[in-house]
Amino acid sequence: MPSGPSSSAGENAIGPHAVNWRFTSPMLVTIWQGRRTPPRSSGSGHAGKRPTAATWTHPAVLLPMIFKTEGLVLRVAPFSRTSHTVLWLTPDRGKLATLVKGAQRAKSPFLGQYDLFYTCEILYYRRERTGLHLLKECTPENTRPHFRSDWRAFVIAAYFSDLAARLCPPESPHPDVYKLMEATLDALATPGRGWPLVFWFELQLLGMVGLGPQLDRCLSCGRPVDLVSVDQDRCWFSPTHGGLLCNACAAGAAGLMSAQLQVVEALRNWRSTASPRQLVGAGVATEHLVTIRDLLGRFLTFHVDPHPDCREFGLRVLPVLSGAHSHPM
Repeated sequence: MPSGPSSSAGENAIGPHAVNWRFTSPMLVTIWQGRRTPPRSSGSGHAGKRPTAATWTHPAVLLPMIFKTEGLVLRVAPFSRTSHTVLWLTPDRGKLATLVKGAQRAKSPFLGQYDLFYTCEILYYRRERTGLHLLKECTPENTRPHFRSDWRAFVIAAYFSDLAARLCPPESPHPDVYKLMEATLDALATPGRGWPLVFWFELQLLGMVGLGPQLDRCLSCGRPVDLVSVDQDRCWFSPTHGGLLCNACAAGAAGLMSAQLQVVEALRNWRSTASPRQLVGAGVATEHLVTIRDLLGRFLTFHVDPHPDCREFGLRVLPVLSGAHSHPM
């Protein structure tokens, strides 16, 4: 029998659990060390060189951990000629990436089981070193077939997925962001979508990750910005600092954007709106929507750095107002 590490508390507590080496066989010790053959017997009847604190690892660390969760497909990319990497957004595990081995083979069990914007139940082996986990099983729960026939909805859904992938840190649970993504993707499949849906999603997502613009108080002096008591018909917004400035603090400041009071009021209303269904028929003038597009676009450029063409192209293919049939170019 191997004598094992010394009996001091520091050496016995290697790994997550302590091990009693008296009841450990030589073959098991060799497996834990990563060797394929049992150790040679010494003249004293003991096994060969005992594992040291630097080489020994508890078997619980070596065994792969299997997790089961629900995931929304944000991105699919080729890994090799036959494999894919899939980026998921999950309610309890946050954003995670999995390797799908043999996904493009003719008899792969993963054929048709996942695609962009699918909601699936997944089973995967966790790999802590690389961060690229191994997908074991995948079962689709909501395939959202509308995106396979409506290319305009597909384009804006791709922008939403890209923005969520940039803002959500890996392996950090965001159940509110997961619910937001599912509600917004389902809303894209209904008629009446327009620019207000895009701006509502951006405000909701930015607020959930702690990057929302300050629309209630002046960023400089901290005084509330009351739209009723403002002595003019517009406010001042600083994209670099991320919020409103009162008239006194805006004097002499550089890089400010002027926003009508109706623009600030619309932003506040969308920020407090809980569901995208309430955006149908939102009465915001076209000129104000154009101002909101530029205002949020510059804010996102300074604080998020999204893909430069993804947002612009998505807004081009959607109508400005909900229910409109013309598409701005």
